[in-house]
Amino acid sequence: EFGANACVSCREMKHVLAELARAHGERITVADIDILKERKYISRYQIRLMPTQVFFDAKGQEISRHMGTISGPEILARLEQGKPHP
Repeated sequence: EFGANACVSCREMKHVLAELARAHGERITVADIDILKERKYISRYQIRLMPTQVFFDAKGQEISRHMGTISGPEILARLEQGKPHP
């Protein structure tokens, strides 16, 4: 996820991401990047809104992205399908 501690929605997502990492850490990697501290990622990943979640397959290819808050089950569904979503 790309967000910032100053963003209310991003702080809400921290709980979702922490739970995913705890429950599924052996299968998935969860990263939470503060783009106000790591500005290089804004252009590299074309971040336009906080929070933005970018989903990658096991080969490191982007398979989906979502802007705004999203639930843990929705994140898992995107990863399971492994294909782009609207």
